[in-house]
Amino acid sequence: MTKNFCIFFLMMFIMSCNQVGSIVDNEVLLETTHSSNRNQISDRQNFKLDSVKIRVVSFTRPILEATYILENYCVNITSVSVDGDSSKEVCKKEIINQIKRYLSIFYINREEEIELKRTKRDYIESTDYPYIKVIGYQNKKEIFNVNTQIGDEEYDIEYHPKFLEFYNFLNSLIKEEYPR
Repeated sequence: MTKNFCIFFLMMFIMSCNQVGSIVDNEVLLETTHSSNRNQISDRQNFKLDSVKIRVVSFTRPILEATYILENYCVNITSVSVDGDSSKEVCKKEIINQIKRYLSIFYINREEEIELKRTKRDYIESTDYPYIKVIGYQNKKEIFNVNTQIGDEEYDIEYHPKFLEFYNFLNSLIKEEYPR
């Protein structure tokens, strides 16, 4: 009996090590999107988006996760940290244009690959890897939904430098104060 329990416990432990961590989805988000004929995020093929939702989960302190909703010339940022939740709106043209450039490069036009190189390791490194989820909406309908985990248990991954720059840029928006 004790031997069976030990085997069962060992199997459960091994299986749990291979799972990607998750947090309960308690975020307060603006789920509805509003179409605006004056402001649509678009690429060179005239593919128009009303809004884009970006969720970054980093599992690190002080900011655990953040959600960015880009629409109507502004980005609404909701973050969850060890110090509590916060939200703000950033409407600086330079910031919005920078976010649009990154989105265009990796998610809309797909000019560049996010992963440049993937090399299999001889060992497994199990941890809670950060991830970015990007969802594009057109007429309140989801057009694309891309989830990118930053890191892998079995592979060393080289990411495009501009993608890592995008990740760091999003994190910096939470920390900085911006006038409207």
